[in-house]
Amino acid sequence: MLERLPFVQGYGVDLGLLIDVLRLVGSDRIAQTDLGVRRHRNRPIDELSPQALAVLLAALRRADHDLVGTSALLRRPDLDPVVVSVAERPPLRDVPAYRRHTA
Repeated sequence: MLERLPFVQGYGVDLGLLIDVLRLVGSDRIAQTDLGVRRHRNRPIDELSPQALAVLLAALRRADHDLVGTSALLRRPDLDPVVVSVAERPPLRDVPAYRRHTA
C-alpha cells in the first residue's frame, strides 16, 4: 500500500521526509547511502541562520503541528528581519489535478 507523505518546502525537506518515513516504516527499514562528495562555498553565519531556522521549524512541526505556524520571523542583531517559511505541499496523490491526470 502506498502511503501519502507531505512534502516540506525549502531547507526542512530532508528532515521532514526522514521523520515522516521513520514514523511510517520504522528505523530498521531506513538505509543510508553514499552520494559522493558535495562541495559548496562557505557562508557566513548570517546567511546560514535562515536555513538553520527552517530546519528547526520543520522538526518542531513534526514534533507537534500546533507548536509553530508555517512561517517565522528571524530577528538578528544589526540585520533586517527575515521571514522563514516552513510551508508544506500535500502528498501528490491528494492533489485533485494529479488525481484527474492519473485516473
